[in-house]
Amino acid sequence: MSLRENPSGLRHCNNLKYTNTLCRYADKYECPQIFCWDGQTLLMLQFRARKASQLREVDCPVDCWVIPATESACTLRYALYRLMVQGFRRCQARASEGLVVAGLAEHGREFFTGKPIWKVDDKSQLNHPGGYIRAIDESNGALKWVHEEDPEVTWETGAFW
Repeated sequence: MSLRENPSGLRHCNNLKYTNTLCRYADKYECPQIFCWDGQTLLMLQFRARKASQLREVDCPVDCWVIPATESACTLRYALYRLMVQGFRRCQARASEGLVVAGLAEHGREFFTGKPIWKVDDKSQLNHPGGYIRAIDESNGALKWVHEEDPEVTWETGAFW
């Protein structure tokens, strides 16, 4: 069975050598977003690893998109753009240290997205418990935290442009 026929079965396809090669590249370069292009089809993978070490694990969840060059609802340009932005935001967030939003300090970071992990009552969560949301400042590309009832902005990263 090919990847095109069964994208959700990526780890279980007949071409395990090829699949293992992609997994090794993701692990070697600690990059959870990878893609391959054969001239006809774009294969994009995003390993949903919480930590870089999870890239080595067989049961690491994988998002898989198989996009043909023609007759697709998603253009190749848009697909690559979204994958690049996801990787860029992950790298941008790695530069952030010691984020505190509304008095709550981040507990860690989700590896594949760079999003902070908040710990409340010994439970880890991705959403800020105070209702703050992560946003991008359109004027400078920085990541910030905002709340509809609080005019104060907490900056996660510095300006990008």
